[in-house]
Amino acid sequence: MAVEAVGGTGVGIKQALGMVAHNGVLALYGDNYEPIEEFCFHRFHEDGLEVQNLNAMHYTELQAVEYAREAYRAVERDVFDIDVILENSNSHPLEELPEVFARETESAEDQGSLKTLIIP
Repeated sequence: MAVEAVGGTGVGIKQALGMVAHNGVLALYGDNYEPIEEFCFHRFHEDGLEVQNLNAMHYTELQAVEYAREAYRAVERDVFDIDVILENSNSHPLEELPEVFARETESAEDQGSLKTLIIP
């Protein structure tokens, strides 16, 4: 299984696709807001890859709640190191939200943070 949680220009999807094994699962969480050029779908067919959309906002409310529970369970079981994500993310107070959005949408190539955390 490979999880893409970065989003952006599609670089993460290409990297995750390069890491997922034959008959594996490519789990998509990131929001890829630009067209992904030179993206080969051949592996999906030839390697029998399964794609899962992990972004809960695209499901019904009941599904979103259940998937959120499963995500919390994965964190509790130490399935992945969430500290790596937090350590490589920028944090901003809630009152800076308009400036953060403006800055982050200026250029997709200038993104330096793994995730942007808004702290109330």
